[in-house]
Amino acid sequence: MKKNFLIFIVCFFVCFSFFISCNKEKKQTKTNWTEVDGYIAVLFGLGYNEESFVAETIMMIQQKYGMTTEIGPALPIIFPKDFRYSGYTRVSLLPEILKEKKISALIVLGAAENMHIPLNVIKENMAKGETEEFPIISLFPQDDVLGIESASDLVYDFLLEESILSAQDNFFDEKKLTETEMAEQIMKEESLPFFSDIPTLVVDVASNIMVFKEKKQRGEKLFDIASSVFDNKKWKVFPYYDAESGLKSYNHFLLKKIENDVKNQGVKH
Repeated sequence: MKKNFLIFIVCFFVCFSFFISCNKEKKQTKTNWTEVDGYIAVLFGLGYNEESFVAETIMMIQQKYGMTTEIGPALPIIFPKDFRYSGYTRVSLLPEILKEKKISALIVLGAAENMHIPLNVIKENMAKGETEEFPIISLFPQDDVLGIESASDLVYDFLLEESILSAQDNFFDEKKLTETEMAEQIMKEESLPFFSDIPTLVVDVASNIMVFKEKKQRGEKLFDIASSVFDNKKWKVFPYYDAESGLKSYNHFLLKKIENDVKNQGVKH
């Protein structure tokens, strides 16, 4: 009798420990997602809309928040596939796409031409209180510079070498490419340095959404906030200056890979 009772007690504590462990795991996963408080929408523009690239980036975000499946906080929006209406591509559909969902942040990767227009509509809707506020962060846009700056909280581009920019300009002048072909060419790995780093950069933005919101609420300087989004051991952030006016942008910044500097210094010596 005592033996059976002891066995019962041991089994009870084993089962209880297992239940507590599973419950903790569930709570942690839930907490990770709740911390974001809504979907992190990622708009994949031209050059970033291949299925494998989208899947890799979304899965990296899910794993960052403790998810092992596609069900999680990341919400992919693909351009132009998700912007088709009556046979036409309409960037104006973006507010409608986001309308019925609770959005924690919108990351725009490779904003297409005129994408700043629906982004500004979203901003206006937030100002009117028609939708909840969330940050809009644009990475490597192909849209009008001033337009995308006005429609975003933060804008990032790569700090490219002048020789690379010059070579790209000459290539486009000679070939007389259309805007779509130009965008596709720019975003190819052989044309854009650090293309393989972009999924990680998107994940950095996604995982620092709450940090961004907290720092902004505290009134910290935007440059300091922009510099804290990415790993400061790998990326250095610089202010963006308008090429024509020479004026420094308020919310536009340039990324330079630190590893590249170290390699170059090694070559010189």
